[in-house]
Amino acid sequence: MTCTGNALRMQLALAQLGLRQPPLRIIPLLPEDPTPHAGLLVTGIASTPTTDLTHTKFAPRCFPLTTPYPPLLLRHDSSVIAGTIINLRYDHAGHLLINAELTHPLAKRMAAFSVGVNVDRWCINKDGACVEAGTLGEISVTDRPANPECLITHRHPPSAHVEFYAIALQWCATFKKLAEAIAVEAVKAQRRTPPAVRPPSLALPRTPPPPTQFSQLVTAMQEAT
Repeated sequence: MTCTGNALRMQLALAQLGLRQPPLRIIPLLPEDPTPHAGLLVTGIASTPTTDLTHTKFAPRCFPLTTPYPPLLLRHDSSVIAGTIINLRYDHAGHLLINAELTHPLAKRMAAFSVGVNVDRWCINKDGACVEAGTLGEISVTDRPANPECLITHRHPPSAHVEFYAIALQWCATFKKLAEAIAVEAVKAQRRTPPAVRPPSLALPRTPPPPTQFSQLVTAMQEAT
């Protein structure tokens, strides 16, 4: 979990308890995705109402689930989009469940989720801090979850139709770039080629038509007079 804003005061109060924080366990990266051109559909647990390794827990249903959903990041890095959140929902125990599509190659190798929270209301007890109300700033896929229970539980490889569609989109993008490059080169070639000089037209001598019988008669009459 990462916290911003009002959560800084909560973290300060939590630090005054002097609770020992165990190191976060690093989960080994999963094998590389054999279909990097297609998205990977995953489901899992984004948050639970239990205390995590930072001695923080979230009250059941403390986050309002409104759309548009928050961004899906890689290791809480706002500059790296891991994919898209498809659906968020709570189960009967207050676990925040997530369905998402991972598109970043490294994100597909992560095995856990972590939430970035804007805390609105919280309390401190002997066991740590409890977030009673807040909003989700982001959700991340990570290999260092603060809550060991927040794991990706199912991974759904894309179907053959989805994979074919993804490859077709790649080919369309490639052909589009190729057509644009050809058009640019054609314009450059046209600018380099001098305009064609049209040769002057040659005037051909005109041959008079042969005399007709009527013209011959008129000529004879003129000569007779």
